[in-house]
Formats: sequence, structure tokens, C-alpha cells
Amino acid sequence: MELTGNAITKVLEGRNMLLLQLFVVLNLADAQLTILLLKMGGQEMCFWGMPYNTNLYVKTIAPLAIAIALVLFGKSRLLVWLNACMVAIVLMHIVMATTWWCGYAF
Repeated sequence: MELTGNAITKVLEGRNMLLLQLFVVLNLADAQLTILLLKMGGQEMCFWGMPYNTNLYVKTIAPLAIAIALVLFGKSRLLVWLNACMVAIVLMHIVMATTWWCGYAF
């Protein structure tokens, strides 16, 4: 696919840009919370991404590339679902961190 003015404009449209930014921010929040939980003595449960889940460069560039590709190929609605999944993951991390601090372990 050739990057033309239309393709760049498509990525920078209001809704698409918001979905892109949200996806990247949620992935960064996931990485930061994963780092926090690992420092608290937790264990990584996602075995296929263990070396990369706490790498902030990978957690920034990979989601950005995935999100841009989805927008360029007309699949930006999939970003809504991916963002919903990432919100659930981030909320799960927040619950685990706060219950751990309060002394409640799962």
C-alpha cells in the first residue's frame, strides 16, 4: 500500500487519532503496572510476551504500528474492541495492585 495524502489524512482523522492514542496509552499503562506488580513479587502470566511486556519501547511502537495498520486497511472498528480489552486488562492490574497493597492476595 502506497502512503498517499489520503492515507495519512485517514490516520489523522479525529476518531481514528483518538483510538490510536488511547491504544498506545493503555499499552503503556499496562507495561507500567506490569513492572509495578513484578516489583511487588508478582509473576508474569502472559508467557508468550514475557521478554517484551515490560519493554516500554516495544509497548509503544508495536501498538502504534498495529493501530495504524488497522486504520489504513479500514479496520478501525477493531480498535474499539482492542481498546475495550486493554481497559479491562489495565483495570485488572489496578485491582491486583491495590488489593496486594491492602494485604488481600488472590
